[in-house]
Amino acid sequence: MNGSEHPVLDEHRQVLRAAFLEWLLSKNPTQVLDLGAGDGTLVSDLNDAGVSATGIEQRGPSLERARQEDIPVGEGLIDGPTTAFPSSEWITVRHVLHHVDDPARVLLRASAAAEVGILAAEPLTGDGFPRFEWMRRLDNLTRGLDRKSGMIHGPDLTASELASMMPSDWSIEIRAFAPMTTLPAGEVKVLIDRAARSMPLDDGDSKEKDMILAAARAGLLSASGSVVVMATRGSE
Repeated sequence: MNGSEHPVLDEHRQVLRAAFLEWLLSKNPTQVLDLGAGDGTLVSDLNDAGVSATGIEQRGPSLERARQEDIPVGEGLIDGPTTAFPSSEWITVRHVLHHVDDPARVLLRASAAAEVGILAAEPLTGDGFPRFEWMRRLDNLTRGLDRKSGMIHGPDLTASELASMMPSDWSIEIRAFAPMTTLPAGEVKVLIDRAARSMPLDDGDSKEKDMILAAARAGLLSASGSVVVMATRGSE
């Protein structure tokens, strides 16, 4: 086991990122711009695969980690009022749009800059699976705490919402990746406690935390999957 507080969740995220990367690489990209690039992991993976990739990330610890690793991620806000993206063959935005004020505006600007296409992904907690329903409740709890502290942390966009934000004359493909990875209660508790550092739990939150942890101890909580929308320009 590595030193992470989330070894199971980290491995799950790696599986989702690998599926996203595999689909993108199947299109033989030569140039990619990653929006909300975080610590540059996807950018690094793309460059390792021979793709010229760069990213944009706001100032903070993630950007600093990218710089320490010499990963080409520049500083910027992807949803700033005057933001304009440089042109790129492909533009990616993965599990980021629920953190911005206006995701439709971000995708509109991306479509203006993307020469071939956009690959956009959001977390997925599928309807009809009780284990995903517990993950949705965990998300609602932690994101509610984030919002109380002033962070932008909205609901995930659905596949239909993502598709509706793409240009109407572009081709759309949708895929869902949803490995049913059971999260141990210890990792779930760390997620809640981390969110509560900036905004303490009230009585209702505490009761919800207890119910979620009981479900996790019973093996009833699965990590979110990923819904991915690929939008490509039509032939000229």
